[in-house]
Amino acid sequence: MSRHAKAASVGVVTLGFGWQYYGLVAAGVTGILPVPCWLVAFVPLASSLAGESSHGAESTLGGVAGMVAAPLLLVLPALLACLTLRARQPRGASVVWDENEIVEWDGPWKRAAIPWSRAALTHLPWVVRLKRGGSRTCHAIQIADTSTGATITAWDEDPEAAPVARRRRCGKMQPLVDEMERRGVKPAHTLDWSRVVDPDRPRRTWVLVLGRLGYPLVIAGTIGSPDSTTPGYILGAIGAALLAIRALPVFHEFRATMRHLAKDAHGDRGRTAALRLKLRAVGFEAFARAMFVVLTVASTIAGGSVLHR
Repeated sequence: MSRHAKAASVGVVTLGFGWQYYGLVAAGVTGILPVPCWLVAFVPLASSLAGESSHGAESTLGGVAGMVAAPLLLVLPALLACLTLRARQPRGASVVWDENEIVEWDGPWKRAAIPWSRAALTHLPWVVRLKRGGSRTCHAIQIADTSTGATITAWDEDPEAAPVARRRRCGKMQPLVDEMERRGVKPAHTLDWSRVVDPDRPRRTWVLVLGRLGYPLVIAGTIGSPDSTTPGYILGAIGAALLAIRALPVFHEFRATMRHLAKDAHGDRGRTAALRLKLRAVGFEAFARAMFVVLTVASTIAGGSVLHR
């Protein structure tokens, strides 16, 4: 083998979150909108509990609540995205290959190590039209071990059919595409998307839709009704129930990660370290979603009592 051919068989692709991070930030803006309503509902209640019923005291507390709410609306969506995504893989991820095998690294852990002799490779290219004219070819790569079922899937842009996965999958695929061409791998037109889905984080469309409907109901329930507290209480209860449904996949992932840690406590140190890092992120997200349910119930009751006292 020539030096050039040998050098071409060694390479690395650094993986990131791509547009998934910005999509989560955008979704987080919607999810944070109930926060000002909660603050508004609790301000008169706090004033009442402190024995200050004057309009001036409530105005002061309202101003403080507004000063708190404004930065929360700007900072929390990006902060939550960092904690729920980056905290899962704080040490980064990459795909590395040599003449013998290709490996996906999750920080210190070899998530998948596949010998080329057992690799079933799939390359899905597609063309993206650029806004300023012209086009660019994007690539999705899937490599599966025909013996163990271990799979590496990565892309440089999210394919339309790709499911959501809370992992780094996006990188500059051209070096790996070149390596596959060197090995004589022909492009295929379908990827097995079931290999991409994280079984610990089920993503059901009906759960997502119902969960997101909870946010406007939370706001409506907090504001309540000017004529009767009953509609406000009903809307708040429904909103809390829907947010609880939205939280179910997170708690499912949290329990699954705990089981993996207990099972692998004396196994691969790299996998154990990666699972512990992931558990922190999932635990934070589970806590945040649980607090949304608790605050929804509390603010609905507080909002009703304030409007009809």
